[in-house]
Amino acid sequence: MGLKVWRCMIESYTCDLDETGNLLVVGLRDMNRLPEAVKCTEDMIERGIKLNSATLTKLKQSLSKIGKSFTYEELLSKWKSQS
Repeated sequence: MGLKVWRCMIESYTCDLDETGNLLVVGLRDMNRLPEAVKCTEDMIERGIKLNSATLTKLKQSLSKIGKSFTYEELLSKWKSQS
């Protein structure tokens, strides 16, 4: 349901998406929906939506646990180039 709301928000709003985007990524991660969290993170970075370092740290912890640290490194590189 959160993903449907997110899609509606990015179609209808052009600002104030940062906080909601961070909550979505952390929520997906907390629900063990890591692939969706990563996909949303990539999309947000491409759209210029600011993600908090705390959000990325939580994502890093989960990705490290499953041996996908390289995925985090790719996200971090994209995030740094956005800033």
